[in-house]
Amino acid sequence: MNGTLRRNRRATMLAAASFAMASCALASCAYFTEAPESRAIVVGIDNYPNINSLEWCVADAKAMVEALDAEGTTLIDGSVGSSPVVKQTVTDALESAAAEAPTGGYDRFLFYYSGHGDPVFGGSILMADVTPSLSAGAAISTDELLSLIAKIPARTRVAILDSCYSGAFVREEPAYSPVPDDYEEGSAWTDSLSLPRFLASAASAFSAGAGGGIIALSAAGADELSWEIDGDAAEDGHGVFTSGLLEAKTSGDLNLDGLVTAAEAYDYAVDYVEKAFNATAADVYKYLPRVSGTALDAVLFVR
Repeated sequence: MNGTLRRNRRATMLAAASFAMASCALASCAYFTEAPESRAIVVGIDNYPNINSLEWCVADAKAMVEALDAEGTTLIDGSVGSSPVVKQTVTDALESAAAEAPTGGYDRFLFYYSGHGDPVFGGSILMADVTPSLSAGAAISTDELLSLIAKIPARTRVAILDSCYSGAFVREEPAYSPVPDDYEEGSAWTDSLSLPRFLASAASAFSAGAGGGIIALSAAGADELSWEIDGDAAEDGHGVFTSGLLEAKTSGDLNLDGLVTAAEAYDYAVDYVEKAFNATAADVYKYLPRVSGTALDAVLFVR
């Protein structure tokens, strides 16, 4: 498999007891008992004329739209025949989602992004017109994105980011997984212990805190790179993290209720990244998804 970095270039099986403990805790707080009425904005950017382009972000976005299988989903991917994805395209879509919300709000609002990310401006996702100078006009910062999402009336709000340094969007309130921004950082997080401890700590992100916030799932930590890999066929590559999320739709329903929640999908994706990428990657390239959440989980997929 060939790997591609998803930054401003994007960027062991567990012991059974550890996995079961984390999985049960992560899956315990689902808000909905059926598929929600939802609105979703899904963004994928491959073509970056001024910096290196990516290969599988548009494929990520299209596959996510298919997996969500929900009305009210807007795909923004800059495909042939459409305009390049610029900042105003995305911010306008988010503002429209807020303005068009039904009385009482959506059951669930979801924002998904696959593309370049960078630490600039406290962590940003980069639009197609970005240049090496990294101007604010071609980047959406952590504060900007989370502020726009927070204005959308919804029972639950979910942000999923498959890009380098995307852990900057995972905030420490109201609940989060307290893992170093760099997976390899610190002697306490060794290869033999880090994933079980990580999943156990991640469980707290869905068992503490208050509702009404944003459930944020990021491909990597704030100081980590994210990767995309080719698939077995010519047209089936994806970001590693997104691959794990997509596979979770069919294999990640931990409590077998026919619904895959954000917590269940995240739990599955962490294990997927560890086995599909970290198991063969050099230590410097290893990474893990991050999560912050509320006491309320949200349904992502219906099996």
